[in-house]
Amino acid sequence: EEERARSEWAARRAEEQEQKDYPDEVEVPGDVPARQRFARYRGLRSLRTSPWDPFENLPQRHHKIVHFSSPAMSRAKALKTPESAVPAGSYVTLHIERVPKSLAHSLQASCAGGMSGYKPLVVGGLAGYENRMGLVHWRVTSYRGESNSVKSKDTLVLVQGARRMEIRPIFSEASESSNNHRMLRYLPGTGSGVASAYP
Repeated sequence: EEERARSEWAARRAEEQEQKDYPDEVEVPGDVPARQRFARYRGLRSLRTSPWDPFENLPQRHHKIVHFSSPAMSRAKALKTPESAVPAGSYVTLHIERVPKSLAHSLQASCAGGMSGYKPLVVGGLAGYENRMGLVHWRVTSYRGESNSVKSKDTLVLVQGARRMEIRPIFSEASESSNNHRMLRYLPGTGSGVASAYP
């Protein structure tokens, strides 16, 4: 088992090193014509200046993703506190109906042991605009050292406040000068990249 894990790790490190050395090269199998192998890809004369339609050839499930026509206006609208919202730092009393008996018993048991065995119940809510899936981009920096490599579409755990989600991000270059970014097969060991995922 350990030998298999070591061989997988060595193969992955070799693939990552090859990607660093030859970032724009892809091997084409000898029995498949390149025209057929790359049929779903499109060539661009310049990644920075070529026209790019973001809604071209999207899968059907991507039509459910929210699109902000004006991100600054959407942000200002989201940050406005509605009149019915509870101010931060306030104490509230919640009356929860139809709680399953198993959950009620586990909460009573955790509170009966005093503060040492106390397990808090975290209650959260969604704002009115949080009703659709969205594509989120994070700027990420690797602090992994030389022992681990993180490949695009590896399963990672994202923690945002009290929320914990499994994501499979795609890594790309972190370039400020362009709105088109080259995909990276691995998270860069040094410097930073952009991780994109649907949380």
